[in-house]
Amino acid sequence: MTAAFLDDGPMTAAFLDDLVGAPLPGQDLFVLADPFRYRSGTGRVLTVPPGFQTDFASVPRLLRAIVDPTKLESAWAAVVHDYLYQEGPAVPYRIEATGETGRGFSRAEADDVFHEALRLLGIDPFDAWTMWAGVRAAGWAPWRRYRERQGT
Repeated sequence: MTAAFLDDGPMTAAFLDDLVGAPLPGQDLFVLADPFRYRSGTGRVLTVPPGFQTDFASVPRLLRAIVDPTKLESAWAAVVHDYLYQEGPAVPYRIEATGETGRGFSRAEADDVFHEALRLLGIDPFDAWTMWAGVRAAGWAPWRRYRERQGT
């Protein structure tokens, strides 16, 4: 898959790089080999750094028969979402239109970026909404766990 674009807001949302990495042997994790940039519809460009580890989506094992977190169709969105959840308030970004820089995404913003990225990838609107609703309903626990580890 190559970079994809969605014109659905003030800016065109886009994956600006291909996802490059490899699975970690003996683990349910994938590690990025190259930077992976995403531009949200609000114009914020974030970069998931090389070395970042992801499980693509924290789907409980019992539900993996229904929702496969490693499906290519949603993996790109899951990497961005995992990064935003793990680093949240510390994620640096650049506003493409102005060059202005900033830092931080809220949990709601992370979930909205996930939904936007899923739609960008061509995920069916109902399926994208279902995945978004799942992270809105259950994402509070991992978000809080990451904030506690960071002391934020």
